[in-house]
Amino acid sequence: MCCKADEHIKHIAAGCKTLVPFEYTNRHNQVAGYAHWTICKIGLQVTDKYYENIPERVINANGTTVL
Repeated sequence: MCCKADEHIKHIAAGCKTLVPFEYTNRHNQVAGYAHWTICKIGLQVTDKYYENIPERVINANGTTVL
């Protein structure tokens, strides 16, 4: 995509400058959203599907703070 390196898996997954502003950030946000949903699922009410969950920035419940 960037024409600056061979399109090997390593380059596409971690080094392509064309994908950095979009795909890597999107992937990071999806992983962080799943981790947040999993943590909250232990003792808080969340949606059935992690990708439908819209987390609050800070949650205080039962003496626990989730950021």
